[in-house]
Amino acid sequence: MTAYDCQLIGWGALLVESAELLAARGHRVTGVVTRYPPALDWAREHGVPAAARLGDLPGRPDYLFSITNDVLLRAEDLARPRRMAINLHSSLLPRYAGVHQTTWALLHGATEHGVTWHEMVAEIDAGRVLKQSRFPVGPGDTTLALDVRCHEHGLRSLKELLDDLEADALVPVAQNPGERTYFPARRLFPDGGLVTGRQTAAELDRWRRAGEFGRFDNRFGRPRIVAGGEAFLVTGLRPRPGPVEAEPGTVLTGPQVRVGTVDGSVELTALSTVDGEPVSPDAVLAAGDRLGAPEFTGWFGKWAHREGFWLERLAACAAAPDPLVRPLWTPSPVTRGTTLVPRALVDRLRDPAAELLTAWLVCLGSRYGTVRYSDDDRRASVAGLEALVARDVPLPVELPPELGFAGATAAVSRELAGLRGSYLRDLPARYPLHGLANRPMPVALAVTETGARLDPAPGTAAVLAIDTATPAFHCAATGHLGPPRETVREFAGLAKSVLTLIEAVVERPAVPLAAVR
Repeated sequence: MTAYDCQLIGWGALLVESAELLAARGHRVTGVVTRYPPALDWAREHGVPAAARLGDLPGRPDYLFSITNDVLLRAEDLARPRRMAINLHSSLLPRYAGVHQTTWALLHGATEHGVTWHEMVAEIDAGRVLKQSRFPVGPGDTTLALDVRCHEHGLRSLKELLDDLEADALVPVAQNPGERTYFPARRLFPDGGLVTGRQTAAELDRWRRAGEFGRFDNRFGRPRIVAGGEAFLVTGLRPRPGPVEAEPGTVLTGPQVRVGTVDGSVELTALSTVDGEPVSPDAVLAAGDRLGAPEFTGWFGKWAHREGFWLERLAACAAAPDPLVRPLWTPSPVTRGTTLVPRALVDRLRDPAAELLTAWLVCLGSRYGTVRYSDDDRRASVAGLEALVARDVPLPVELPPELGFAGATAAVSRELAGLRGSYLRDLPARYPLHGLANRPMPVALAVTETGARLDPAPGTAAVLAIDTATPAFHCAATGHLGPPRETVREFAGLAKSVLTLIEAVVERPAVPLAAVR
């Protein structure tokens, strides 16, 4: 048997298992490129060089193995191995080239799936097929189930591939380009996963199974409904094809919560909040309700493409220290209050919106956790989609007490300049490994130049509008923090503190915050 020098790039348990298999069969693992901690541990324990880039590894391998790898390799990377660069792909190429292969297979109703070891070339997933392994797709299979099976078949077929490599019996087979289907990363859940009843019962069943990733991160999306101005994820569903009883999207009468479709109905057996907390369907929906149908299709990809940025930002946020009186998804009436701001005071400010916002952040401190923020342009960009897209985004800015007010305002302005767009509100539920659930940030500060009165957006309990046109502070609060009249009175007291702070620093902007708080 010929022993080869091998290097690996990728992520996950299969990367480690593949490295172990290569070493056990007498091949030399001369380097690993990964960010996966267990793979880094394996490399350290076995004295194998590990790096963040292929170019940082020593020497050229005979074979490069790409396994669960989301890094696009350059031409010089593909030319690095003396013999071949080999990738494991979770589909039966040439079908389902690209990403989210198992999810797309379920959405299309595939009855068979599998994995492919193939030669890597410049075109993504287009190289010659070296080895494939097939398995049937069952009627209850989910994305998670297919991913687990791909893992098993990937390792099993690697053993067969190594048999061929070691015996110099490899027979590469060119792919048929006429059979190729390709799914890029920007292509995500059809119709944004929004359940409206305009789909068939079987289609919604495929949606539910395709969106089930278990405890793994899910960038692709999940089916969701909008009810009572709030969004919920569909985590359990049974198709009930049969006679059409009502308009699609209507909640039907009966012992179970069912929603009418174009060819019958589906039973909703389980829902969750956008934070991933289970919710009983009958706590959300009643017979005769209609599912909301905002124009979400064209927006889903727009809001999904910067999730990495928002995951980092949300990870830096702090939850409200005191528990909420009631869950934020439950409906509640709104109570309002207004505090007028002296025009003469506003006229003395260089940047009224930024300075008033900073003063509110200073006075609020950490009592409500990280404060959310919106302005007129941001609210206009998500108008009509507030149940699905965050209207008010977190503003995790640190304002140390030794900082002067001018420095604090500059820090807030820098933070605002880095904000781009918004994010899908179900992001915490779809990325469970990031620990973002159960992190309520119930208070929002909203800057407006139009004098707009705002209601708290879904996911918030109070909004304080900084109205630079009137000028005034307008508070609107629900009962989620406590009796809403008391919340409004508390914010009226905070408004007086804000005005006192502004009076104190308007002529002395360099005075440390600790001296004027």
